[in-house]
Formats: sequence, C-alpha cells, structure tokens
Amino acid sequence: MAPALGAKWFVDGKLNLAYNCVDRHANGSCRDKIALLWEGEPGEVRKLTYGDLHAEVQRFANVLKNLGIKKGDRVAIYMGMCPELAIALLACARIGAVHSVIFGGFAAHAIVDRVNDSACLAVITQDSSYRRGTEINLKKIVDEALTQCPTVQHVVVYRRSGTPVSMTKGRDCLVGRSDACRRS
Repeated sequence: MAPALGAKWFVDGKLNLAYNCVDRHANGSCRDKIALLWEGEPGEVRKLTYGDLHAEVQRFANVLKNLGIKKGDRVAIYMGMCPELAIALLACARIGAVHSVIFGGFAAHAIVDRVNDSACLAVITQDSSYRRGTEINLKKIVDEALTQCPTVQHVVVYRRSGTPVSMTKGRDCLVGRSDACRRS
C-alpha cells in the first residue's frame, strides 16, 4: 500500500491570538504605539497603546479565570462597538475559551439560539450601547434571553454608560475600566 500523499505543517504547533495580536507588540518596540483608536457615540474618543491593551486584556482574562472560565469553555459576547469588545475576545483567546460574538443589534430570541447552540457558560455584555443617537439597553435584552438559556452561569456586565441595570445575584458581575468583577 502506497503512503498517503499530502502535506503536514506544524502538526503539534500552537498559536494564541492574544499573543500574536497584542503581547509580541507590547513586549517589543511598539509598546507605546497606538494599537486601538476608537471613536464612538456620543462623541467619545479613546486611544489604547499596545501596552495599555496588553494590561486590559490580562486584567479581563483574570476576571474570566476568577469566574472559573477555562480552556474550551464557551463564552458569548453581546456588546456594541467599543474597545471592551476587542478586549473581551482577546481575553477569551488568552485563556483558551471559545468566544462567539453576537451582533449587538440582535433581539433576545437570536441570543437564545446562539447561546444554546454553543452551550455557553458565560455571556459578556454591557449596560447599554448607542446606535444612531439612541441608547440601547443590552443588559435588559440579555436578561430576557437568559430565561431560556440553562447553561449560562455567569454574566459579566461592562459599565459603559452608567445606566442602572438589574443584576441577578450570584450570576452577574459588573466591571468598568480598571475594575475587578463586582458580584451583585
């Protein structure tokens, strides 16, 4: 029998998106260069250097690890466009959690389908987002969806607008820039 033909590359190789996109730049000559420039509604502007982004990704990865999220666990990210969206997905990649980004304009039933299809253990969201001048309460939409999502054990809520949101004791935690996760 003839040997099977075909190329095999990097059979035992491993790659980490967070390392490739952030760490190698933050630990080199690009540390103080802009990695992320964001302009959002209503007129916010933020600049994060590779060093800043590295620190934020590490901090949020530790939030996830402290919740018990580990390699192979599934995490849904339901956020508007903001730097914390990129930070959340890079933090998931850093610890090996599988992330699924759900468009921040979807309704609760769409979240239910995506969270249940992937059996997510956690959802990362924010208090609210802005779309064309209108504030959208994302946490409220997540709460509506999670009544039908039995696998979700944790909801991490990024405090973006400061709009008050209801928090479910034992499940939800609130984070803001430079905050640790605070349980309700």
